[in-house]
Amino acid sequence: MFDSNKTWFCKQLRTEDAKQIGEQLNIAISEADHSEATKLFQKVKKYMKIRINENYFLPLKNIHTCLAKLDIPENTAFITMGINCILIELFYEMKNGYDESREGGTVGNAYKEILPLLDPTISEDLAILFYKGIRCGILHQGQTKNNTALTYQLDTIIQPNGPYYLCNPQTLFEKLKNLYSLYWKDISEKNYSDELAINLIQKYNHILTHIS
Repeated sequence: MFDSNKTWFCKQLRTEDAKQIGEQLNIAISEADHSEATKLFQKVKKYMKIRINENYFLPLKNIHTCLAKLDIPENTAFITMGINCILIELFYEMKNGYDESREGGTVGNAYKEILPLLDPTISEDLAILFYKGIRCGILHQGQTKNNTALTYQLDTIIQPNGPYYLCNPQTLFEKLKNLYSLYWKDISEKNYSDELAINLIQKYNHILTHIS
């Protein structure tokens, strides 16, 4: 976010201040300053959560309030699904401490790992179908492919229906909200030296390397 000749990590934190938090946290950890590291890690958690809510969850919430006013609600489906895919890959990166999803081998691995967390019945094959047909179709071709389609009529992340595999973007979004909520609860109970915390700190620092 850019405003008044400054870039911002989130609405409450300038980029330069966010970088300072990361640098000070790394120093505190290296010097075994438990009190300072704990305090700074609390800030990392706070501002990462604010950033994600501001950039993704709140905008989609506002979009969904307009659905009932549309003659064809599915007209917002690609917008919703595009952000859903960002949230899937971002969660994968935070969980594993990656800079980008393909660090895990291929971007498809993000979907193989995260979609079953949302619905345990989703197999690896279905996750890859979602990735190739829905994610790659929308982002690269502007249209779902491989016999996948979006609908608000069935409450499903992905399931076969006749010749198609259908996904409800709103269902997926609600599942992702729950997943992130559980993550923030889990990370709130972690020490900065726990693996999940280390990976979040790494992702926080990775983001900042891309912001001037």
